[in-house]
Amino acid sequence: MVNPDLLTKDDSVFVAIYNKNIPASSDAYYEVPINLDINTLNKNLSSLTLGQIRNHLIALKNNSLNVIGSVPGDSNLRDIVYKDASGSILQHSAPVLYSNLFLNHPTMNFVDATRLANKEYSKFKNKFLETAGKIDIDFNNVQSSVDSIIANMHAVKDSSFPWFHSDMVPHGIDNRNIVPTYTVLDPDIRSYEITSVFNDKVPSNRAVLVYITRTVDNVETKTLLNKGQDYTFSTTRAAITFASNYVLLFNDQIDIVEYSDTDGSFVPETPTKMGLYPSYQPRLLTDTTYRTSANFYNWT
Repeated sequence: MVNPDLLTKDDSVFVAIYNKNIPASSDAYYEVPINLDINTLNKNLSSLTLGQIRNHLIALKNNSLNVIGSVPGDSNLRDIVYKDASGSILQHSAPVLYSNLFLNHPTMNFVDATRLANKEYSKFKNKFLETAGKIDIDFNNVQSSVDSIIANMHAVKDSSFPWFHSDMVPHGIDNRNIVPTYTVLDPDIRSYEITSVFNDKVPSNRAVLVYITRTVDNVETKTLLNKGQDYTFSTTRAAITFASNYVLLFNDQIDIVEYSDTDGSFVPETPTKMGLYPSYQPRLLTDTTYRTSANFYNWT
């Protein structure tokens, strides 16, 4: 029902029906989405013609119930807020043209590609665990073990195989440079040098891993540290800097392993790797509020 107070003689009334099951007929037509109709490529507009401005004002009047008078002509257009009524000169916050290419294309389809990567990533994890149980590796030496497993998994693959350039896992003896081990003599020293400045904000095939070897009660453990949580890369010199809340102990061993090229891991990209999902650190927590304490994985 149309409010009669909004109608005057000779007004035009347009009826829009949102129903995908009703086909267009001789009395109706499909309306093209506005960001596919106006400035589809979302270009920056540097100049306008008088005709474009006139059509823009007419579209504003047609899309607003607050405009009184004639456009072009005498009206209250300058005295009202019309930002919520679009005209014909637009720029879009989310142009749909580019995303449609990857949503509708039979081959370059983002949804199908994500599902495929998910399936292949699960295959990689299962194959990694299976290979780790079959070959002879030193489980106390993390970096060499991972290198050996990946080399065994992909012995017959070359650059023509999918995910060669995925940049997911640094690996390989040929691309590896191990910085001489640092022994912590003063826990207050928080920075340790690497071979060259590493800017992890700029995409590249280079990677740097940092390990801590710690002996407590005659038990030695080697841990791969988390970049951004345990340490950061200096932007002014070739060094890593440990976070203020990360505890270094006397006689800790710091191993820094640099990789000049990450190609050839053949690990499918994850949404986090592509910047589509935030990263997180899985943790095993104990909930003591139960009658019998239970362990849970926290994925946030």
